[in-house]
Parts: sequence; C-alpha cells; structure tokens
Amino acid sequence: MDNNTKDYLYVNGKSFKIPDVALGKTLPDYIFELERFEAAKAKAERKARIYFWGGIICSILCMIVGYLLGKFCRYIAEIITLK
Repeated sequence: MDNNTKDYLYVNGKSFKIPDVALGKTLPDYIFELERFEAAKAKAERKARIYFWGGIICSILCMIVGYLLGKFCRYIAEIITLK
C-alpha cells in the first residue's frame, strides 16, 4: 500500500486511483472557460446598459437642441423679414 492511501480506492483487494478532479486537486479546463465567459457576459451587459442610457440621454438632448435651434432660426427669420 502507498503512503497516500486517500488517493486510492480499495475494493476486493484491488486498488483504483481516484482522479485528481474527483479529489478536488485540479479543476477541469471548461471551468476556466466558463469563468471567462461569465466575465465577458458581465462586461457586455454593462456596456449594453451604458449604450441604452446614452441613447436615451442623447435623444433628449437632441430634442432640446432642435427646439432651441428652431427658436433661433425663427428669430433670425423675423429679423430678416423686418428689414
């Protein structure tokens, strides 16, 4: 028997090595891929939220600027027609 008996499973006098993944010593590669995917997903959601609110704010600002530009053009047109 080995010194490290917790790494082996003994059944009917036969020993079977327990994989390191089952013992929790190592993690499968797809776990790291899932972590990267979750990080990318969070980043994309944050970016989408910024674009959403940026679009709403830009729409409101464009509406205000359009209103002011209309007022200004009307004022200029009145000045020109009075001359």
